Amino acid sequence: MGDKRKIETMELYGEVCRLFAYSNPSAKEVRSANIKIVVAEEEWQDLRSGFVGTWKYPEMMRSNILKMRKYLGKMKNPLKIRRALNYLTSSAFRIGIISSDEIIQLRDEVRIVWAKMQE
Repeated sequence: MGDKRKIETMELYGEVCRLFAYSNPSAKEVRSANIKIVVAEEEWQDLRSGFVGTWKYPEMMRSNILKMRKYLGKMKNPLKIRRALNYLTSSAFRIGIISSDEIIQLRDEVRIVWAKMQE
């Protein structure tokens, strides 16, 4: 069975996200967009749903970080940066349930890139 949240997100916002991404939005446009539209991308939803329940295992955590870095690439796409920032600042990361030096480093890098994109 698929990830119910992913299926619902894609059904409700997938086409709107595709059209929004196709418009090549600036970081400021992405910042002001509905987050549900921003995250409704098939590749991101697949990646995110693959992370569920895996962060508590150190080897899987490292693998997740590598997958996230691969997804982000050269950190030039404001949609990808916003998705990652939204994820890396969600409650489990914010309150420390999910934490490691590598996660903190990635989150800080993403925050810096996002802030520079807003200038």
